[in-house]
Amino acid sequence: MALSGDGGDEMFGGYDRYFSTLYDQARFRAGELPYPEWRPDLAYYSTRLLQFPERDIAILFGEMPPGLAAELAGLRQALLRETRPLGNCLRELDARDYLPGAVLSKVDRMSMRHSLEVRAPLLGIKVAEFAASLAEDSCFAPGRGKLVLKEVARRHLPAGWLERPKKGFGIPMRGWGDRNLLAVARSLLRPGENRLSQWLGQASIEAFLADQDRAPMTYRIWAVVVLESWLRTHPARPF
Repeated sequence: MALSGDGGDEMFGGYDRYFSTLYDQARFRAGELPYPEWRPDLAYYSTRLLQFPERDIAILFGEMPPGLAAELAGLRQALLRETRPLGNCLRELDARDYLPGAVLSKVDRMSMRHSLEVRAPLLGIKVAEFAASLAEDSCFAPGRGKLVLKEVARRHLPAGWLERPKKGFGIPMRGWGDRNLLAVARSLLRPGENRLSQWLGQASIEAFLADQDRAPMTYRIWAVVVLESWLRTHPARPF
C-alpha cells in the first residue's frame, strides 16, 4: 500500500492556474489590465486548464463538435454566474471535474496494474468537508496556495522543505517535447499508414502538424501520438 497526496492542490488551492486567474481578477478590479473586459470563465477555461481549446479542436475536427461546445459553454456559464469568491469556485470545480477525471483515474489504473493499493488521506470525507468550508484567504495569498495545509505541515516538517518550488510530474517540454516528439508524430501519422485519418481525415492531421511546426505544444502532440498508438493496437473502427 502507498499513500498519495492527491486532492491537496484541488481542495486547498495549489495550482499555478489558480494564482494566475486570481491575479488577473485583482488587476481587473484595479483597472490595471490592458483591455477593458475580463471574464473569469474565459480566463480559466482556456489553455490554463484545457489541453485542446476550441481553436485546436477545430483544426483536428474541422469544427467544434456541438456536444463538446455545449458542455464547455455550460461550464463557463456556471462559473460566470457564481457570486462566491473565485478561488473557492475554482477549487470546487477542479475537485468535482479535474480530480476524478484527470488525476485519480490515472493513479488508480497505474497502481492496480502493479497490484499496488494507493490511498489518499486528503480525500477523506472530514478533510474534504473542512477544505470546502475554508475562506479564500485561508488558502491563497499572492502567488501562494495551500496556506492552511502548509501551516499544519509546518508542525512536522522543516520550513525550507515546505517553501520549495512546486514540481509536478509533467513530461519534458523543451527539446524532447517540441522537437523529438514532433518527429515521432510525423512518423506515426504518415499518409496511408496511420489509423487516425480514418476518423479525422489526412487533411486535418496535416493541418494539425503544420500548426505544431509553427508553435509546438508538447501535451497536444503527446495526446495525438498516444491516440494513434492506441488505435494501432485496438480493433476500433469509425461508425
